[in-house]
Amino acid sequence: MIKLMIVCISTLFLLVGCANKQVLVGKKCFVDQDGNMITTTKSYIWFVDKDKGWTKQLTKENCEE
Repeated sequence: MIKLMIVCISTLFLLVGCANKQVLVGKKCFVDQDGNMITTTKSYIWFVDKDKGWTKQLTKENCEE
């Protein structure tokens, strides 16, 4: 069962690597402020565009807010 999960995850990383996407792994949060409303999105796996710099917007520190 574990071998199957490793193969599936490896295949996923290979397919995403060929596309214009990047996979970020680890607990990261994105904070969006729209007027008076603040929305925090949390995830352990993020699929983001390679063209944009997400390192400042997706951080572990945002999870503490």
